[in-house]
Amino acid sequence: VWRQDITLLNGLGTHRRQTDTELRAMLGDAVVDNYHCLQHDCFDDAALVSLGETSRGHPVRINRAYMEADVKILTGFIEPHFFAGFSGG
Repeated sequence: VWRQDITLLNGLGTHRRQTDTELRAMLGDAVVDNYHCLQHDCFDDAALVSLGETSRGHPVRINRAYMEADVKILTGFIEPHFFAGFSGG
């Protein structure tokens, strides 16, 4: 796989985008400089696709770049969240 065909998607939930400095601290300069690094924006309707609704009628939307990717590799953790139920993923 060519590096130009790889997108790293930072799943931020409803949190703000990271600054370039924060992204470089997390991923390193080599990664930021050599790969397409995309930050999820839950308020950008064009960046989301609908998966339908929950049994209670709540809309379910997910990042378009993630859904359109041929291969998805997830990293991270899931933990209880005081407000949302669960956090991470």
